[in-house]
Order: sequence, then C-alpha cells, then structure tokens
Amino acid sequence: EGDARARAYEGSYRRDLAGGQADLRLSHEHGALGYNMSYAHDLGEALPVDSAAQVGVDEDGVYTRLTFGRTLGRGLAARYEALARLGFGGEAQRHFRQAVRLSNKLGHAELTHGGGVGARLRVGYEFSA
Repeated sequence: EGDARARAYEGSYRRDLAGGQADLRLSHEHGALGYNMSYAHDLGEALPVDSAAQVGVDEDGVYTRLTFGRTLGRGLAARYEALARLGFGGEAQRHFRQAVRLSNKLGHAELTHGGGVGARLRVGYEFSA
C-alpha cells in the first residue's frame, strides 16, 4: 500500500506461529522508517480463565499486554488488563497501566491505575435505544 505523491508506504505480513499469531508491519513516511513486530497468543488452554498475551517491538520501544477475563455468575463478568512499555534511547521512558473492570447487563465499574495518573474509578451504564 502506498501513495507515490506523499511518499508514504506501508506493508504488512501476518501468519500463525506456534499456536499464536505473528504480525510484522513496516512503513515509510516523511523520510522516517516505522516498524511494528508483535506476537499474540491465547492463553486459555493453559489457564482456567479467558486470557491472552501480546509482546511486541516498534520504533518507540518494546511493549506487552496481558488480559484475563472470567464470568463470575448471575450476569457478572470481571476483566483485568495490564499494559507495559519500555522506550528506547537515552531518555527512555517506562509506562505501566492496569485496569480491573466488573460489568453486568446494567453497566460497569472500572478501576485504572498507571500512566502517571493516580487510581481512577469510572462507572458507566448500558442501554438500548
């Protein structure tokens, strides 16, 4: 994919690998090379909850995402997500964020922490229009 006038190009390749999925994306825009290589794997067979892991590297650094979810019964579900990133270079920054979410057919409550911000609680509701 690309635009010869804007000199922007992008290519990608994805394939199944060792029970997960490998993904490679390359781009060139405004004279800068961009890339993203990642591997995602469902961990549901190894753990008794719905779970997945992703690791990757791009031009900004390395990153990972872990998710875990479970139905608790009576329409209540819980989900946990952790995101981490470590930047490259002398001024490399580290970021970590985590969230726990409880939801049912009426709404949800989500507690998040990280990203340089203290703990935050968000509450929402569901409705059909």
